[in-house]
Amino acid sequence: MTVVADILPSVAGSFEKAAAAAMSDTLPVPYAVLMDPYQTPAELLPWLAAHHAVDLWYEDWSEARKREMIAHTAGRSKVHPGEVLPELKGTHLGALRYLSFVDAVVSVSVIWLYRFVVWVVVLCFTLLNHLSF
Repeated sequence: MTVVADILPSVAGSFEKAAAAAMSDTLPVPYAVLMDPYQTPAELLPWLAAHHAVDLWYEDWSEARKREMIAHTAGRSKVHPGEVLPELKGTHLGALRYLSFVDAVVSVSVIWLYRFVVWVVVLCFTLLNHLSF
């Protein structure tokens, strides 16, 4: 293992020391534990959420809910195994999953018979004092 901080000069500043620590092979927590939403330290959950591009996040959520949101977004959920939440976007099931995180309940669901609903409105009017050609 290489510890880059060992080769820094004694006059190195805090930025150089931080960069050296980032380039070192040693981490205080193993990388696999850092990337696991169920095992990572609680103070690192916002960074792990940003890494997985979590769309829905509230700071007042419980730690368990934050961990489950990250796991579901990463496709590693224990509650809904095999589901990747971003892949469900735009579907009825995806809406139910996202709404369940904010304790919402769907009371009415409308399913359209056609894939696209297009409303065509045609306004007809006659111009007054218009000379015909």
